[in-house]
Amino acid sequence: MPTKIPEFAGGRPTGGNQKDTRNFNIDLGDWLIGNKWQTLYIGADDADTTINYFLHTNQFLGTGSTDADITSTNFTKEIDLDFDIIIKSDRLIGGNTVATIKLGVEENGSSTARGYPIIRIKKNDVTLVSAQGSEITSTSTVATDKTYILKLIVPSTHFKVGDIFRITLEGWGKVDAGVDAGDDIRMFHDGTNHFIDLPFINLDEY
Repeated sequence: MPTKIPEFAGGRPTGGNQKDTRNFNIDLGDWLIGNKWQTLYIGADDADTTINYFLHTNQFLGTGSTDADITSTNFTKEIDLDFDIIIKSDRLIGGNTVATIKLGVEENGSSTARGYPIIRIKKNDVTLVSAQGSEITSTSTVATDKTYILKLIVPSTHFKVGDIFRITLEGWGKVDAGVDAGDDIRMFHDGTNHFIDLPFINLDEY
């Protein structure tokens, strides 16, 4: 099991003091692939008004999914969710990363509904890398969903205390002909089965 690093845990940016220059004595391989791993679980809470979407270092049972209407016969971004965690220690994040996410679609009429997910890994709100999952379809009011295993190669990126590590999940959907009430696309985020495995170096150790 990946080691849990408490410095990743939530909170808000505090703008901690940072040194202008630092000297590191690290093997090149560490810089390229990271020498530790962190699993971050993708989830949301059960707030009465505004649901909070976030990443957590431990599994939890949160709100299971977010639904949206499919509104067009052209592929349209119907779901756009940001899951954040505040960086609590100086670190370099980068290397081969694996994400496990899930998307569903449902056509409520006689046409065919189609959908696919996009995942983006960001520093603050700047995209570092993204990946797109394959298309799924639904016909005759039969809901379809798929769990995706997506590999992303994150470029080595320095995160300082107070920076935001963000996962953005997008759901793109369309129907082939005639949008019906109830045509639906769904992004899952239960805090247990949907997560990202992330390589990093904790720079405070050097």
